[in-house]
Amino acid sequence: MRAYITNLKYEAEVADLRRWLEEKGLTTCDEIFLPQDHDNPGMNRGYGFFSVDAQEWDQALALDGEHMSGRKLRIVEARLPSPHNGRSECGHHEG
Repeated sequence: MRAYITNLKYEAEVADLRRWLEEKGLTTCDEIFLPQDHDNPGMNRGYGFFSVDAQEWDQALALDGEHMSGRKLRIVEARLPSPHNGRSECGHHEG
């Protein structure tokens, strides 16, 4: 099961998030992804994704509102991107 996490510090690394999740009791976290900021090397974009087994899913969602490094995190179920109604990423109509 895949979760979306936001409001991370831009300096946070995968190891930091993994350690925090383990401290909160999530031991089945096998995948963590923090998109990197292309304009600021070494910094993430303030959000990411992590996966846990089904038996820890409710526990993962219960972490919504918890604090990491002084920031209140938002954790929800990750969803597939919605269709762009015929528009490309940059807003141009695809014909």
